[in-house]
Amino acid sequence: MRLKYLIFFLFIKFQDKISFAQFIPQSVTVAASEQYKSSSFFKKIFFGNNYRKEWETPVTMPVFELQKTEFKIVEMGGGQQTTSLGLVDKDNREWALRSVDKKVKAPLKFMQNTFLERIIQDHVSAAYPYAGLSVPDISRAAGVATGQQQLVYVPDDTAFGQYRSAMANKVFILVNNQSQAEKGITTDEMMEKLRSGGQYFVDQKTYLKARLVDWLVADWDRHKDQWRWVEKQTASGTSFHVIPRDRDQAFFNSNGLLVKFISLFFMPQLIGFKKSSAGIKRLCKKSRYMDIKFTNQLQKRDWEMIIGEFQNNITDSVIESAIKKQPAEIFAIRGKEMIEKLKSRRDGLLKNGIKYYSFLQRIA
Repeated sequence: MRLKYLIFFLFIKFQDKISFAQFIPQSVTVAASEQYKSSSFFKKIFFGNNYRKEWETPVTMPVFELQKTEFKIVEMGGGQQTTSLGLVDKDNREWALRSVDKKVKAPLKFMQNTFLERIIQDHVSAAYPYAGLSVPDISRAAGVATGQQQLVYVPDDTAFGQYRSAMANKVFILVNNQSQAEKGITTDEMMEKLRSGGQYFVDQKTYLKARLVDWLVADWDRHKDQWRWVEKQTASGTSFHVIPRDRDQAFFNSNGLLVKFISLFFMPQLIGFKKSSAGIKRLCKKSRYMDIKFTNQLQKRDWEMIIGEFQNNITDSVIESAIKKQPAEIFAIRGKEMIEKLKSRRDGLLKNGIKYYSFLQRIA
């Protein structure tokens, strides 16, 4: 009788782990989010069709079982919108699980938990949900440091401990934040070293290459926290090489009247992923001060040479391969359209990049 009670007690105590181990599948087919479906004519016109189809289309992806990996949890991070769980692997390299969907909180208290906050949340549909899967191919071809990214589904897994509820039943991108042996420092830390008076300097040519990737994919959200910097010793001193992070706003685009109004009067950087790469000055509204600081040693001929090399390196095959990194279900929606946009934007970068160079020279 006592044995029977002991077995029953153990079953109750560990039933969550037993059921999880027995019934978790190796892959699932789910949508990135179902909260951006568009039904009314008003919503389509005012808020835009955006990438609603991509958000609501079910995609087959592997299930991330923490216990079956080499990762250990560091801490919960991320910005105000992204759920991000920091991880380290057996070699102590940094990784993160970053949520594909975002949770927006209205900037002003009176707007929170109202229809205004729901409107702001709806505009997440203008972000391309799986952009991070395509940018690494382009970065590598351009000679810009980049890590690995993989689409995964996190189930309701007891192995996540205190973070279980925050992570459960969501689509994430597993991101390798540390693409090489060295651990990068923040932009603020790098700037402090520059101001120290030592033999420190930024590798400005590499920085410009990284910015060309931003302009190609119309990534407007490139503030100082989106970068890490790796130190390299040279004959002239210590050089800082840039490592871009966070591609949540690559390919951002909306055809809604509200975003068009906001971009005209309040946020010019929301220019959108169009066929033309014109308007780099507007796109760089949030990062202009960095462009001034970190390209001030480059002359016009340097810009022309670097942009020309970039255009040669980002071949049609590189672009096609990058967009085909999207899940097959997503590529089928507008993959070919995105490929053509990227080719067109690449071809116009020399003309539009030099216009931006001239603008920076005037305000420097």
